[in-house]
Amino acid sequence: MTTYNRLAIFYAPASKSPLAQFGSKWLGWDVEKASNAKHPDIQSLPAPIPDIVATPQKYGFHGTLKAPFKLNPTKSCDELRTALQTFCKNTPKFTIGKMKVAQLGNFVAIIQKNQSMELRNLAATIVEHFEEFRAPLGESDIVKRRRANLTQRQDELMLRWGYPYVFEEFKFHLTLTGRLDENDAETTKNILSEHLSDILSKPLKADDICLYGERNDGKFEIIERFPLCSE
Repeated sequence: MTTYNRLAIFYAPASKSPLAQFGSKWLGWDVEKASNAKHPDIQSLPAPIPDIVATPQKYGFHGTLKAPFKLNPTKSCDELRTALQTFCKNTPKFTIGKMKVAQLGNFVAIIQKNQSMELRNLAATIVEHFEEFRAPLGESDIVKRRRANLTQRQDELMLRWGYPYVFEEFKFHLTLTGRLDENDAETTKNILSEHLSDILSKPLKADDICLYGERNDGKFEIIERFPLCSE
C-alpha cells in the first residue's frame, strides 16, 4: 500500500456528479483519478486559473471534516480504514442542503445557504472519534497555525485537536481559491456564482465520507470512499 505523509477525512461530492467534475477541472487536479485535469474556459477572471487555485489545488476538491494529520505511530492506515468503514456503516446518509458561492475573507468557496446541524454534528463526531489516529502536532506545525492570528479559543482547539476550526468554529466549505485581494475575490465570486448556478440549484447530498492521503509530491488523492448507510 502507498505510504502517505498525512491523512485527512474529507467530504467529496459524488465522483461523477457535475459538481465533482467542475471541482476537478477548476482546481486542475482530480483526486479520484490522482491526475491532472484541464482547467475550464471561464472568461473575465482577474487572473489565470492556475494562479487563482495555486494554494488549494494540492488538496483537491473537498470539504474538511477532520483536517490533514500525521498518523499516530501506534496506528496503521489499515486500522483507520477499518474504523472508518465501521463508523460509516452506522451513520445514515443525509442531505446537506443548498449551496452557494461566497467570499470568505480573502478567498472564495462554496458554502451552505443554511447551516446544517446534522453536518456540524457529524464533523464534530468525526473529530473526536478518530482522534486516536492523529499524531500530536510538532512545534513547527503550531507555529505555522498561529500565523493565522487565531483567537484564544481557536488556539485552544488547535492545541487540543490539531486544528483550530472545529466544533463551534467549524464552517463547512469547499475551497475554490487561494488568498485574493478584495476586488479580485469579489469578481471571482460573481463569475463563479453565475457559472455554477445550474449545478448548485440542487441540494448537496452526503452519501459517503472519504479518506484522503498526501503523496510525496504534496498532492492529496482519495484513498477510499466509505458509503454511509441507508436509513
